[in-house]
Amino acid sequence: MYVKNIRILALCIASCIFICVALFADTSNDSLNELSNTLDSGNYESKIYILNGLYNRDALHPIGKDELLILIKALEKEKDWKIKVRIIHVLGKASDSKLVHDALIACLNNTKDESAGCIQQVACRALLDLGDTDAIDSIKRWLDYLENNKDLYVGTYDYVYKTSKECFVKLTAKKNGATK
Repeated sequence: MYVKNIRILALCIASCIFICVALFADTSNDSLNELSNTLDSGNYESKIYILNGLYNRDALHPIGKDELLILIKALEKEKDWKIKVRIIHVLGKASDSKLVHDALIACLNNTKDESAGCIQQVACRALLDLGDTDAIDSIKRWLDYLENNKDLYVGTYDYVYKTSKECFVKLTAKKNGATK
């Protein structure tokens, strides 16, 4: 009797997992349209909600190419730097690092934004999360820019520089074959 109950429980759990996978991995045209429309909307809370949902996906439900293309387009059009930071966090979990590389490098190179270095720092982190060693030179240019413009980032300089430098060091170590 006990074994039978365990089997039934296992079957129920497997069914629930299957249903959740189907719900969260939905990349149908409807869900892609919803993502695009939400990111194009002026509704801050809706944007945050949908971006948090994408960010919190697990490894079994990677963010697909179509979603990444929508996110990249939204990143280019978005005016609010706080939303841009959320999009960059999501891009750091991309299933295809080559697809998002140029968009993240563009964020890193844009020193005219109002984020006090937050966008660039998060872009560095996303590139590190992706293991993108091709970004090392761009991160180095960002660090050089920071060192020469400390006065532009009053209040955030120490944190932005420290975390950006950490990303640079870790990616350089990866490129050089270190295990860390």
